[in-house]
Amino acid sequence: MTSPTLGTNLRRLVSSLDGAVDRAYEADGLPFRAAFTPVTRALLRHLSLSIGDLARETGMTRSATSQTVAQMRRLELLAPAASPDGRERRVRLGPLCLELLPAIERRWRHTAAAARRLDLDLDTDLNATVTAALAVLERRPFLPREDTGTSGPAGFDIDAAVMEVADLVEEHYVHPTEARRAATELRALSLPGADSLGGVAVALTEVLRPHDGHFRVLPTSEVRRRTRTSRPPKDGAGFTVTAGADGVAVVDVAEFADLDPDTEAGRGSAATARERLRVLADADAVVFDLRGTPGGAPSMVEFLIDHLMPATPVEVVAFRTREGRVRRSWTPADPDHTRRPDLPVYVLVDAGTASAAESFALALRTLGRATLVGHRTAGAANPGDYFATASGLSVFVSTGAPSDPRTGATWEGTGLAPDLTCHAPLAMEHALTALRSHR
Repeated sequence: MTSPTLGTNLRRLVSSLDGAVDRAYEADGLPFRAAFTPVTRALLRHLSLSIGDLARETGMTRSATSQTVAQMRRLELLAPAASPDGRERRVRLGPLCLELLPAIERRWRHTAAAARRLDLDLDTDLNATVTAALAVLERRPFLPREDTGTSGPAGFDIDAAVMEVADLVEEHYVHPTEARRAATELRALSLPGADSLGGVAVALTEVLRPHDGHFRVLPTSEVRRRTRTSRPPKDGAGFTVTAGADGVAVVDVAEFADLDPDTEAGRGSAATARERLRVLADADAVVFDLRGTPGGAPSMVEFLIDHLMPATPVEVVAFRTREGRVRRSWTPADPDHTRRPDLPVYVLVDAGTASAAESFALALRTLGRATLVGHRTAGAANPGDYFATASGLSVFVSTGAPSDPRTGATWEGTGLAPDLTCHAPLAMEHALTALRSHR
């Protein structure tokens, strides 16, 4: 067996350390993660900060800071804060985080003690060694430019690439006013240090993400590679069903698969899914586990909801386009479905529940058919697609904005707050407890 490289060992080390700390937080019943510590400490020092200030204060990239802040807000650990000029987007520690702070700080002390024990075992100051390495890398790059292998195509024009991305955002983004703001910000951007497609893509993504968390810029070759290597579920159904204790059927959704009845593949997948849901006929309740479900096709949202509603079409979600047109999604009212409009329904959610999974959860709730259990969801509502530029970059742009037809509400950027809030790994236990209490 070959010896692991420096990069492999560093990734394993960070994964091992953060994993141990995250498991400790989970055992303590805290909705907190090791990755949240730098942001929390910075806000303890400064009370409130903008994303840019947080990035500078923590040493993280702006993109990583934005993602961490978004996750902490979904868990209600952060709250919006007023800015001096009313224009800056700032955050502060939320009431929940302040309430949990004594327990979090106790875990920090235990972690610091564990780090000291590790230093003794190694007979070195591991943090000082890493700090020294970072200082060296700030003075000179790890790889010279000619060795990075990330240069753009011949004649790559950075300014032209930025303008192309800005034009696509302004042309296709679902909200025209915000599209103009984002495009204007891109066109004013200066990237003197960027000399590769990858570097420009990262810089543009960091600028766009505050406008919409779905924005992403990648080299077009990377988008094509991801498309080629993505694979649908082996059987196409996207979920499994088990008959749990006390007559509770558990539907574990990996992704919302394409069950489009107008395609041969969709009809085959729908037949498999329909057969699996026959178990609902004898169930006393059903729990849909959407923890970590990234989304997928609206056709499966309509398909699953149809099993839980009367035999008449029900509107699921309304999609508004940039031009103001509205496309409405309905349940199919399929006579072959195992129909259980009387069945108690619980939906388990967390910060990884996104897109179509959020659409499913929100529709069931506003239809009066489900109780949501767990953490606030991802807040990723707007669907979209990648648009390619001539310069070798592609940008993902949201082209639609869904909303609930009963309330007009959207979950974009905010996510869905659960009806029963608990630490996500304990959501199944809380759902089963709630079911037992209502019997």
